[in-house]
Amino acid sequence: FNSGRGKAASWELIKVVVDKVMEGGLQHETYWERWVFPCYAYVPELRARLFFAGAPASIPSRTPWWLVEQRSKALHEKRRQYNWKQYQGLPAGLDAERVDDLPRDDHLPSWHEKDFKVATANHVIRKGLSSMLGDHSRWTTLNEKSALTGAIIRELYMASNLLGEAEAGSEGSQLPRPLASKPESGVHWEHDLTFSRQFTQGVHACMLQVCRQLPPEMIYGLNLTSIQFRPAMNLTDEMNAGRVYVVDYTSLKPFFKDPLQGVFMAAPVCYFYMMEDPHHRFSEEPACLLPIAIRLDPDNRDAPIFTPDDSQWDWNTAKAFVTNADAQFHMVVSYFLKTCAVTEPFVVAMHRQLSVMHPVNKLLRSYSHHSLAYTCMARGSLVGVGSLVEQLFSISDEVGNFLQSEYSRWRFEDMALPYSLQTRGFDGREFCPDYPHREDGLLVWAALVDFVKDYVSIYYHADEDIEDDAELQAWYQE
Repeated sequence: FNSGRGKAASWELIKVVVDKVMEGGLQHETYWERWVFPCYAYVPELRARLFFAGAPASIPSRTPWWLVEQRSKALHEKRRQYNWKQYQGLPAGLDAERVDDLPRDDHLPSWHEKDFKVATANHVIRKGLSSMLGDHSRWTTLNEKSALTGAIIRELYMASNLLGEAEAGSEGSQLPRPLASKPESGVHWEHDLTFSRQFTQGVHACMLQVCRQLPPEMIYGLNLTSIQFRPAMNLTDEMNAGRVYVVDYTSLKPFFKDPLQGVFMAAPVCYFYMMEDPHHRFSEEPACLLPIAIRLDPDNRDAPIFTPDDSQWDWNTAKAFVTNADAQFHMVVSYFLKTCAVTEPFVVAMHRQLSVMHPVNKLLRSYSHHSLAYTCMARGSLVGVGSLVEQLFSISDEVGNFLQSEYSRWRFEDMALPYSLQTRGFDGREFCPDYPHREDGLLVWAALVDFVKDYVSIYYHADEDIEDDAELQAWYQE
């Protein structure tokens, strides 16, 4: 693919294919062999470029002698292209304000089909958001709002399909979407079961924690008629049995806005209970997770505790505040901070310190391909000045302070799924039979661990191999 400016344009070399064909023989048959060397790099305009596509992966001490000098020169050129920039209160990243400022190899591909699908999806998303946020005269009752929200979610679902096809190619994604992310969830958003499913199998299922401690006012002041505990059990007993769960957004409290400014946000804590459901009153499963209490201001002991026994309007409004808080965390913390910002230093250091011939570079490159471009776009369009979050989210212009606050609590170990589950209380003592984020996630984690171990063991046979690898040590130090 080229950049569209004719023969003098930059060309993206996707791969080199070499065929060896041998004709003849006693049976007059044709024998052939094929070697495919992936490149995914650009050839600069009217300039030669050295590729290591055919060179085997090797640590520095095992580099073929005729490639030692070229390897060093190529790495030096990479360090010239990838420069660091320190972002206040956040991880350091690449010095690039726009995608066009990135090294050419990290630009996004400009396939017309993908551009068309992304543009279409963006149009639908913007249209949906404007309809939901800009024209309040279109709905005057909760039922009208529900119908409008359902229609918008169906549009966003179609848009997400377009984005998925654009990212995965013409075949689209082969993985089924979670039940809680389907359009029907927008129609049934007021149902407690649908609300709970968002935290176990929705798009942001990493906030659920096992509750190990309840505030006194919850223990003594919570009387429920719609939720039935097991015989001879109270809320404390059920908590000790691993059946009470919580999502906690109290770290939003310092960034409250004055409601008089038209911005409404809370720092809620929402409690769930894994209730026995043998008669299938709520779901087809013998047990289901249901919300039992919401506190919008946990620091204020006099603040009301909302439960399913309250009026439909009060209970649904409390759940809406929880969903709103979850959206702030999802976009700002889970996506930008923990998916983009904290991984960017590893990618930049990889380019600067690991040769393209290095086995760790080859391993990480497929996972980090185009990640710098997406991070650059997210930094500008999602959390920058005048960004989407500033304009549409309740956190508004406090997004920068919120990011710094969350990053100050971030730890590298949090990136490991087993450790994350353990710190959230999922240590095997809880009773949560339906948590796909845990079951499916651990399967993927185990497969990745096995693959990486097998791959690394090909090149590193002893601790001395790691200690003597100058490039790997430099990558770790940087």
